[in-house]
Amino acid sequence: MITNAQEPQRAKCHMTIVADKHNEDHPATASAECKKLIFGYYAKNVNTFNITGMAEQEVKHNGQKFIISVFSNKYAEAELTVYTKQHEVGKIKTNADTSSDEPNTTKIFLCIFLLIGILGGFVWYRKRRYNEKK
Repeated sequence: MITNAQEPQRAKCHMTIVADKHNEDHPATASAECKKLIFGYYAKNVNTFNITGMAEQEVKHNGQKFIISVFSNKYAEAELTVYTKQHEVGKIKTNADTSSDEPNTTKIFLCIFLLIGILGGFVWYRKRRYNEKK
């Protein structure tokens, strides 16, 4: 009797590439057995999501699966699921985000008023000392 050979188990990995966060200089990293073996990035100039490392491919759609080789005592291959996003969740700029620019403006005005106060105090002190000498 002939039996079918048991298909080897594959590790499961995933990665999420966010267009406004991950580029070639700051790529996304995969999870689990795929970590440090495969990376993902968004190429803005050609509007594509890509993976690089143990596989060099364009990601055609969100949730696309790739089979890659891994270096593991348990697995020879892994099924990598790649998720793509245009924007990081919660990172769309709102009015609340623009308020973070206001403290810098406030600090600048505070420094200017402080300098004016110091300069005014210095002038007042010098004027008082001049009047005392008379």
